[in-house]
Amino acid sequence: MFVKLVQQPTDSTFDSLISDLFGDRVSSPSLQHAADIPVNIQEHSDRYEIAAEVPGVKKEDLRITVENGILAISGQRAPVVEGAKAKVLHSEISTGRFARSFVIPRDVDAAKLDAHLSGGILTLTLPKSEAALPREISVK
Repeated sequence: MFVKLVQQPTDSTFDSLISDLFGDRVSSPSLQHAADIPVNIQEHSDRYEIAAEVPGVKKEDLRITVENGILAISGQRAPVVEGAKAKVLHSEISTGRFARSFVIPRDVDAAKLDAHLSGGILTLTLPKSEAALPREISVK
């Protein structure tokens, strides 16, 4: 079973409409957001792993919750400031709040979920419950 993405709007309606109309052709700081953090999802025999790119985000700026079968990752990326009097000519590094939510499979033991941040990659390990793991039955 795959972990499914739940769409969660994080930007304003106006920004969303402009983005839908113009896509990447618009390069305005007011239209940039960090809502789209890329993730990789893998399934192993005993666990699922989600790796999310969150470069420049400190662990204290991340929030991970599990409620009613929904895993939510949220946080905030602070702007990169190189000088108080510098004029920004072009900016592609997203800043601001971000959030991603996923429906987790029923076989996940949510009480044992683990999160680790290293090198800008947030790795979430979602162990499968003991009942969901394959086991061998001995014949008596």
